[in-house]
Amino acid sequence: MSTSTKATETVELALQQLGVNPEEVRCSEPGQWLLFREEFEIYLDVWEQQELTPWNYFKPEGELSVFQVSVPVFYMPENRREELLEELLAVNMNLFYGAFTYNPNEQVVLLKYKRLSENLQISDVVETVEALGYYAEMTFKVLSEEFGLKAIQTKEAES
Repeated sequence: MSTSTKATETVELALQQLGVNPEEVRCSEPGQWLLFREEFEIYLDVWEQQELTPWNYFKPEGELSVFQVSVPVFYMPENRREELLEELLAVNMNLFYGAFTYNPNEQVVLLKYKRLSENLQISDVVETVEALGYYAEMTFKVLSEEFGLKAIQTKEAES
């Protein structure tokens, strides 16, 4: 069994443990799921990385399978960007799972966790999903008024 197949099975068992039917949250592409927690979308992905980059600190023997969870939290405001980014970097020091990152092309701040999927356990998936969902909620509540943050409109809220 390939690493990505095993990881996909692990993610689906974790989703069941979270009380979610994996079939209902699968995306059109294999190895992708979309959950909703409050007003936040939580994306889970498992994929085979085809190309190594200089940022890979290892040279794998065989396939390289990756597990990732990402949560778009808010759009980057026009004002006080540097101050907000400094705040998020300080918050990152306290996070146990994932970290805040910024996608300048989409002007979105998100939480992200990524690791090799080898030896991925159900508890790894559950804890990461729960932690990133909590961090997204907490951060938005704490910082939204101070920085005038605009939430990402979820697909669920759009329908």
